[in-house]
Amino acid sequence: MRGKAEGFAQQQGWHKEFLEEQAHVPDYSENSQEWNEIVSATDPSVYFQESHPAEDGTKYTGTGDEQVPEGVVELEQHVGIDQGVKNFTMVAVDKTPDALPRVAGSEFYNPADKELNVRKFDEADLVLVSQTKTVLMN
Repeated sequence: MRGKAEGFAQQQGWHKEFLEEQAHVPDYSENSQEWNEIVSATDPSVYFQESHPAEDGTKYTGTGDEQVPEGVVELEQHVGIDQGVKNFTMVAVDKTPDALPRVAGSEFYNPADKELNVRKFDEADLVLVSQTKTVLMN
């Protein structure tokens, strides 16, 4: 998938941004502080906060460092995969500004039901099954 994403980024003229994103190393140094803030919070989470207009009048929206010009992002879709010992689940979540995330769809899979030899398989086998037998890459 990384190769296809890189090819797409090149076609769209975003290759530099793609490489920067792939090289990003997250900073986990404040995780314990963040966890303590979550545990001790008394107010519900804020998903989006509108910031003050910039000097040119552009309004920005987002959370924390994730500020983008208002109206640029109409919908974000996040896909997550949760793997268990024998099964896995894929979930797609839609997020629009100023609204709670909404589950767009989810699928539960048992790889053995998808003709994957669960006793002996490699990445290529899993990718092939994902491409041909699931909604992930179809």
